[in-house]
Amino acid sequence: DKDYLDIKKSETVNLEGIGEVNIGKRIIKMRIIYKAMQEGKHYRNFKDLTEETIKWYKEQGMIWDYEKWQKEVYKKAILKWKRLHPEKFYLDIKAKETIDLEGIGEVNIGKRLNIMRQIYKAMQERKYCGTSKDLTEEEIAWYKEQGMIWDYEKWQEEVYKKAILKWKKLHSEKAYLDIKA
Repeated sequence: DKDYLDIKKSETVNLEGIGEVNIGKRIIKMRIIYKAMQEGKHYRNFKDLTEETIKWYKEQGMIWDYEKWQKEVYKKAILKWKRLHPEKFYLDIKAKETIDLEGIGEVNIGKRLNIMRQIYKAMQERKYCGTSKDLTEEEIAWYKEQGMIWDYEKWQEEVYKKAILKWKKLHSEKAYLDIKA
């Protein structure tokens, strides 16, 4: 059972009496027009989509904004991973870690989190991260609320500082030289 995301740009359907119809190009073009409309713009000299057209395709399962849909899929996958592994942290997610989401299939959250950390680091350094778009403030905030550690080195340094302060509190009569390696 396929959906609109499975339709490639070159996808055609042979209709009797008409011949080959390239539905792939049409769907891609419709998404571009839809996105422009959402931004209050028009796409080149193409007509805006009518409400009826948008409604009909939506009823057929059309995903108009793939990026937005994809971000929501990753959020669902993260929440499911957290439910399955409440004792673990994001740092425990390996690059090949996948979560199976009903109706969607395998979602590689490990790779996505790794890419997001690279994007975040590049943003902090005021650089671009390949072809990836910057993360939005909302994305950063949401993942942080879920326990995301964006900068591992900074996080690790904070952990060591907390550990040292706790050690000092527990062993106020001792000096740093008394800490065993």
